[in-house]
Amino acid sequence: MNTADHIVECLIDEGTERVFGYPGIGNQTFLDSIYKYPEMEFVLTRHEQVAALMADAYARITKFPAVCTATNGGGATNLGNGIDQAYQETS
Repeated sequence: MNTADHIVECLIDEGTERVFGYPGIGNQTFLDSIYKYPEMEFVLTRHEQVAALMADAYARITKFPAVCTATNGGGATNLGNGIDQAYQETS
């Protein structure tokens, strides 16, 4: 069992059912771990910013936690706007 498996188990323990994101080399181990657990679903998005916005909308509608993921570098930078919007609307 690797660190990514532990992270997925912690997310499941917190009630997370879906992870929104875009695959890349920086998050491949995490995505491989998601597919090991049938109770966790990965939702492929067209862009990283969309992943953050979808996770925010899903969490607001369902009242369940949602997660977004992206690869390192520019992919992680693209999450910024969606994460900021989710943060601004909760404060």
